[in-house]
Amino acid sequence: MSARRATGIVRRIDSLGRIVIPKEIRRTMQIREGDSLEIYVLPEGDIVLKKYSTIDELGKYAESYANQLFKMTGNVVIIADRERVVAVSSNAAKQDIVGKSVSAEFDRLMQKRKTYTATKESVLYPIQNVSYKGLVCVPIISYGDLIGSVILVDEKGEQATESQVKLAQFVGTLFTEQAIE
Repeated sequence: MSARRATGIVRRIDSLGRIVIPKEIRRTMQIREGDSLEIYVLPEGDIVLKKYSTIDELGKYAESYANQLFKMTGNVVIIADRERVVAVSSNAAKQDIVGKSVSAEFDRLMQKRKTYTATKESVLYPIQNVSYKGLVCVPIISYGDLIGSVILVDEKGEQATESQVKLAQFVGTLFTEQAIE
């Protein structure tokens, strides 16, 4: 393991085999209650904890779904897990968007688990430091947990049409189905 970072924090394992991840590390790594972690054992014997993203695991579908939704709506399509952009439709400058964090405002909105549709009065910038305005934002829910979002964006601040909303919701449903399998 090439990039070890010592924290200076030592924790004991309790009688049930549990350890507590310190609050400072959870905050830095944006690990929240209910998040899933993957556990790896490296050949050297090190144990590695990695945040698990269902949407990231479905990455092969994410770009394909984004591209198909773009063909149907003409809007840039972004697929995000709970924290960052996982895939973007091929019409967008991917290198500028993939991996970027979702905005705090967008995160709070998606935690409500309701579809957001733009109006003339509301402007939502779902991705930090990206000028795209949210047109339709659909939460992806699996087993009651928010695992990501399907986001249609534009640069003009238009209102969403009913067909754009329905198509984005349909793609969100496809992700939900893939996550369950």
